[in-house]
Amino acid sequence: MTALLRALRGSARALLGLFVLGQLAFLGVANFAKVAQHFQSAYKDEPAVHAWLPEWAEDDSRLNKTIAGAGKVASRYADLIEQPQSWSLFAPGVWEQVPFLAVEFRWDDEPPAGEEAPDAGDGPPAWVYLRSDNEPKDPHAYFRVGKYRLRRYESNVGEIALRRGPDESPDDVALAWHDRIQKLVREEGEGLRAYLVWRWERYRERRPGRPRPKQFVLWLRTYHVPRPGTEPWDWRGPDQVPLMRWRPAYQPEPGYLPVEVYDPLSKRFDPLSR
Repeated sequence: MTALLRALRGSARALLGLFVLGQLAFLGVANFAKVAQHFQSAYKDEPAVHAWLPEWAEDDSRLNKTIAGAGKVASRYADLIEQPQSWSLFAPGVWEQVPFLAVEFRWDDEPPAGEEAPDAGDGPPAWVYLRSDNEPKDPHAYFRVGKYRLRRYESNVGEIALRRGPDESPDDVALAWHDRIQKLVREEGEGLRAYLVWRWERYRERRPGRPRPKQFVLWLRTYHVPRPGTEPWDWRGPDQVPLMRWRPAYQPEPGYLPVEVYDPLSKRFDPLSR
């Protein structure tokens, strides 16, 4: 029995070692293939490439076919293990907007669509609007350290891209936003409700004794990055759009979420089916 256990442990270690080596090889091949194909396409006409590596300059050369084949195998393996290597830090895929989340706490029963407001102080507030800890007070001069996990979560929510095209009518914009907001809340509603509760608990630590709000509203605030050459260059925004509302006392009908989704067409919060 002891010999069998030793053999099993040795086999497990060997398999783990092979897996680690395979992962390292996969990461190297997947990223090298993408970089090589990008630079081959961009610089194949350069004289230095023809002088030093002429085979690389030919699209259908054996070298480029080998690189493309290795990249295809790595891409399929990435899909299998759900580790896509599609990241890019900077150009050419520069993001054109910067999203932040904001929360609104209300103690009244049926508010209109929320607006930004200062903290109500020590008295019983009608409502409180809190920006994200990641949003700079001055977007022209700021430096952020820490809060990376919070920033990643909020930016993922903001990827629904609620922006207005220069040629889009208000109705077209509202219809596009309606579909995106509904998809987000249907898929992430429970997590977003937990985010609202977390923000409330942090606020209550600074304001003990405040009663729980009757309504929690989640907002998306988006700054837009002008294109290079825009004069005068400056951030545009922030555009503010509510996403959803949670009322702790609200009891949804069977088959509906406990949160309500904002409809930019009717400008109200509506129940949302699961």
